[in-house]
Amino acid sequence: MRLRHPSAAATHTQVGGGLLADKIGGKKVLGFGVVWWSIATVFTPIAASMGMPMLLFSRAMMGVGEGVAMPAMNSMLSR
Repeated sequence: MRLRHPSAAATHTQVGGGLLADKIGGKKVLGFGVVWWSIATVFTPIAASMGMPMLLFSRAMMGVGEGVAMPAMNSMLSR
């Protein structure tokens, strides 16, 4: 079974991440994304031991952090 939740969550957060990066700055949004992504990555093995629903939730939360990265980098490069 492929876990597609990170890519789905990343797709849904790109527009919001881009708007937020333009409003408050790409560095802050990218920093938030990296911290969020890292916490979700650390939580993944714990979630896997709790069962498939928690693992999928953890992977989706990882996707939220991934989703804001590209728009934030584009915002920083355009300035």
